[in-house]
Amino acid sequence: MTKTVLIVEDNALNRRLFHEVLSDAGYLVLEVVDGESAIEHCLAAPPDLMLLDLGLPRLAGFEVVRRLRANPDFPRIPIIAVSAFVSGSDVQAALESGCDDHAPKPLRPEELRRLVLRHIGPATPGSED
Repeated sequence: MTKTVLIVEDNALNRRLFHEVLSDAGYLVLEVVDGESAIEHCLAAPPDLMLLDLGLPRLAGFEVVRRLRANPDFPRIPIIAVSAFVSGSDVQAALESGCDDHAPKPLRPEELRRLVLRHIGPATPGSED
C-alpha cells in the first residue's frame, strides 16, 4: 500500500514543489492550506506523515501539532515542521510542541526526499527509493 503524506502549506509554490517531489517518489500526496483543515483531515483519515508549515492561516502550525498530539484518538504519526522560522528557539519550540523534526525553508528537493524517507521509509513496501 502506498504511503500518504499530507502537506499543510498556505504557499502555492511550496505546495506544488513538495507535491511534485513526493509524488515522483511514489507517495500519495494530499494538500490543505490552513491549520483547521489539517486537523479535520487528519482526524478523518490520518496520513502516514505530515509536512507542516508553522505560519498558517486560521490556526498556527504549533497549535495544530498540540491539538493532534493531545487527541487520544489520533495515531502517533511523524510531523515535520517546514518553516522559515529557523532560529534555535524556533526549532526548539517546534520540537516542544510535538513535531518530530524541523526543516528550514527553502527546502531543497533532495532534503525533502531524505526527510520523508527517514521518517516513514519508501513510498511502498519493498521499494528502494
